[in-house]
Amino acid sequence: MPHRVISHSEGYVDPDETLHTNTIEGFWSLLKRAWYGSHHKYTKGWSPLFVAEAVWKYNHRKDDNAFDGLLRACFA
Repeated sequence: MPHRVISHSEGYVDPDETLHTNTIEGFWSLLKRAWYGSHHKYTKGWSPLFVAEAVWKYNHRKDDNAFDGLLRACFA
C-alpha cells in the first residue's frame, strides 16, 4: 500500500484533496467509544475480535439494512 504523509504545519488536506486523516481518526474514535462504552476493557486474547467488530461497524455505518446483510452473509 502506498504511504503518503500530511504536513499538518501546512494544512490538513493536500491540494488535490485526496489525502486526509479523517477516515482513520473516525475509525479510532469509534473503537475508543466502544472500549469506554460497551466493552469497558480489552484483553490481549479478545482484542482482534473487538477490532474486527469495530471494522465491520465502520465499513457498514451507512447501510440502511446492515443487519440483514450480515444475516444473509452468515447463511449464504
